[in-house]
Amino acid sequence: MNLKKTFILISTLLFGWSISFSSCSNSKPTQKESSEKTKKEMEGIYFESIAKGVMHGAGDEGIDEGHVRVTSASEMHEMLEKMNRVNDQVDESLMPSSDYFEEYIMVFLFDKVRGSGGHSISTKNTYSNGEEIFIDVELKSPTGPATSVMTQPYEVIQLEKSENPISVRITEL
Repeated sequence: MNLKKTFILISTLLFGWSISFSSCSNSKPTQKESSEKTKKEMEGIYFESIAKGVMHGAGDEGIDEGHVRVTSASEMHEMLEKMNRVNDQVDESLMPSSDYFEEYIMVFLFDKVRGSGGHSISTKNTYSNGEEIFIDVELKSPTGPATSVMTQPYEVIQLEKSENPISVRITEL
């Protein structure tokens, strides 16, 4: 039990007397204190965008909307092969070597297949509460006329190696 002791001493020299109050409190943290605790518990995690673009295979790549955690060179090659199945999307020579996965993981983020061009996906922040990793992603739609082509936006980011589960929080603009 966390007891908070507050001592207040009020002295009034004008009347030559003093009053002292003492209280013990088991009160719950204020909203500000709770907010500060949440900020401390939700530490930002460094991320880096490795690749970003749109696939033009009209969904024939067979990749669903969502995210894929990649923890080895063989998993990375498998994902790139799948992404490049219809059109060459990602130049595999730009990807890191296999010893990269001793320190980092990759997260492949995919939007759903869209009926026009001009859509994009972008990671804004990454956080962790020590048990779970949260990735904040923005999905943008075209603001004017868009090409009539099927697209599927994607982004590949790197994070420090972790076994914690990943949750993606999406904001559509």
